[in-house]
Amino acid sequence: MKKLTLLFVLLLGIFGLKAQTNSQIKGRVLEKETGDPIIGANVYVEFGEKKIGAATDIDGYYTLKPLNSGTYNLVASYIGKSKVTKAGVIVNPDEVK
Repeated sequence: MKKLTLLFVLLLGIFGLKAQTNSQIKGRVLEKETGDPIIGANVYVEFGEKKIGAATDIDGYYTLKPLNSGTYNLVASYIGKSKVTKAGVIVNPDEVK
């Protein structure tokens, strides 16, 4: 019985880890002065030495996924523009931000 209980607990732990990767950050990058979308801007999150990123589409939208729950620095950059960083973005499990 103890072996069965331990196996069940381990399986729950594995599924719990998988569930944490369903979070994502969605947004849009716009030109500050005109409000026009910036096409092809690089947007990424930093956590330690790793980065997860995407480029904005024709309307300036991006999606960063899959993300584990945690706190990230969100960075947007584009050639000829100053890099913008938003520190301390908190992502919860199964959240779309």
